[in-house]
Amino acid sequence: MREEVLGRLVALRKKSKLSAKDVSIRLDKNEYYISKMENGVFFPSFQELEKLLAVYNSCLEELFYDEFEKFHFEKQVVEKLRTIGKKEKDIILGVLALAFEIKIKGERNEN
Repeated sequence: MREEVLGRLVALRKKSKLSAKDVSIRLDKNEYYISKMENGVFFPSFQELEKLLAVYNSCLEELFYDEFEKFHFEKQVVEKLRTIGKKEKDIILGVLALAFEIKIKGERNEN
């Protein structure tokens, strides 16, 4: 999942016609921040993701929509996420992040 999300971030950046350096400058980060993130050196926090997505004129729901579908969330749930407050959204996204991490750890243990 991590690689898929990073791949989507790259696609969103390219769709926005921005270089990694451009985005780093807009976020007031180290020149190589975006490049390192996109190459999997680190995974951004949800707060960093929100900032990145604002630069890309996108949203967390769009970034994670495929994962919602994989876990059989209906479109109504995604639409509801768009209408709830930031605090509630952060709680839900935190639970999803934890679930994804548990799933990834389980997959690693199986291999």
